[in-house]
Amino acid sequence: MFIRLSKKSRCGFTLPEFMVASGIFGIASAAMMSMYLFSTRSFASLANYAQLDQINRNAMDTLTKEIRQSKQVVDITTNLNGTIKTLYLINGAGQSVTFDFNGGKLRRSVADGSGNIDWTTLLSDCKVLKFNVYQRTGINGTFDQYPPSAGDSIQVVSLTWQASRLIPGSGIATSENIQTARVVIRNQHHFE
Repeated sequence: MFIRLSKKSRCGFTLPEFMVASGIFGIASAAMMSMYLFSTRSFASLANYAQLDQINRNAMDTLTKEIRQSKQVVDITTNLNGTIKTLYLINGAGQSVTFDFNGGKLRRSVADGSGNIDWTTLLSDCKVLKFNVYQRTGINGTFDQYPPSAGDSIQVVSLTWQASRLIPGSGIATSENIQTARVVIRNQHHFE
């Protein structure tokens, strides 16, 4: 017994069937590729943001700890706009410490008694850094403090910065992180 196949079942795809199948496959491939590219960029952005956030938190921890435990804010320097760019203090160990914002970098230097200066970059890729200094006396009805006048000691330091970085492999997108803190100096000593 033989099964006879018709001529139609021996034929392949017709041209219209092939064109429709190719079109559907092309649309599905384009959709999958766009999802893949979007996911890759999203994961790269999240990884970059997480790394930037970790760097910012470490810098903020170092700054707040050093300022909070300092004995005295010795001096400040400002740029032409009147914005404080350098903060000089004496830390809890009696060392002269400088926090300097210049060229998009926040650097910390420690001068030991022998004249050696150790510079450490706490933060790079910083667009804006703003220090403000205050007395501890609060303004009635607000959470703000008075700025120090001549002869007053600096007892509160406020700092804000904005750091951003390009996402690797992408020339356009950036990750940004804004940090802000107001630190009260605990171990304030007056040197005469």
